[in-house]
Amino acid sequence: MDIRIKEPFTDQYALIVESDTKMVNVHLTSRTLMRWEFCVLNIDEHKIEAHLILLENKLLECNNPIVKDVASVSQIFSKIYGEIHVCVSHTGEVIDVLNKDSLKGRWEELKEDLLQSLDKEEIRDIIRLNDDIFSNPQRIKEVVQGNEFLTLFFYHIYGHSIPYKGGIRQTNFFKTTMLDWAFSFTGTVLDQKHKNLVTVDVFGKPAFILSRNFYSTAYANFRNSLNIYSLSTKLREKASYQIDTITGRLVESEILRQEIADEENLFVETAYNLMNYDRYCEKTSIKVGIQGEDVDERILYRGVEYTKEDWDKIQRNPWTELSHKLQNASKKDI
Repeated sequence: MDIRIKEPFTDQYALIVESDTKMVNVHLTSRTLMRWEFCVLNIDEHKIEAHLILLENKLLECNNPIVKDVASVSQIFSKIYGEIHVCVSHTGEVIDVLNKDSLKGRWEELKEDLLQSLDKEEIRDIIRLNDDIFSNPQRIKEVVQGNEFLTLFFYHIYGHSIPYKGGIRQTNFFKTTMLDWAFSFTGTVLDQKHKNLVTVDVFGKPAFILSRNFYSTAYANFRNSLNIYSLSTKLREKASYQIDTITGRLVESEILRQEIADEENLFVETAYNLMNYDRYCEKTSIKVGIQGEDVDERILYRGVEYTKEDWDKIQRNPWTELSHKLQNASKKDI
């Protein structure tokens, strides 16, 4: 089963990210929403030309001012990369950024605004870093390669024949060290009614037993608070992608990443849900009575109906949903 984009299309996508991180005395939780318009313009044997526009970048919930500060910086710099014209391979590797001059122009505008509103010493390093990036086309390409939408859309699935197993080198989820991962990819047709839809299931774990060197590098910042060599870290990544095999269009993906070094004091768990506009509307649609019919207002999300009261509780507590996800993947069972 060959997974690739096969014809041009335009669609909007929504990404909901829920994160729970504990670093000894610091506990961070957040829930964010991002939306894009993704337009595949041209396709040939070797590459895809696409246009990506960021429509929304919104922090929905958080429990700590640190998260708000990070989100604010992200929103400011999204002005630079809010519109990207790019050529990528069928696996999602960036071949060329076609609007480099436009990106550079946006940085110059933003830099001028920052210099007028903030102390130069406070932002000196930020300006130096971005000046270095925009003076080097290769650095611009590297930054665009890290775009969250492109990374999650293509993942390690597009451009490959499913099933397959492969090794991938990437960081741990605290982003403190690199390590080799082993991934497996399997695909199944959704059902007879939706023969064009395939579900690709992904499972990843470290390729080797975590060494003493891993612990000393990954958790060096916590050695004064924890006995890092007594930790027994559980690392895994699970994903499920639903793809239209006729067009190659992604319908929905769910990714769960977990790094649990200590169940109470040191862990990071992040859930991603990327879905196209139709699926997003299905999951967030509000059912109301027709022509004044006296029925309870209900919300349909992920195939489950909620009363308006229950839905409001979920919205106020974004971790309700993530906790449901983790019930079948408890920390002790990883």
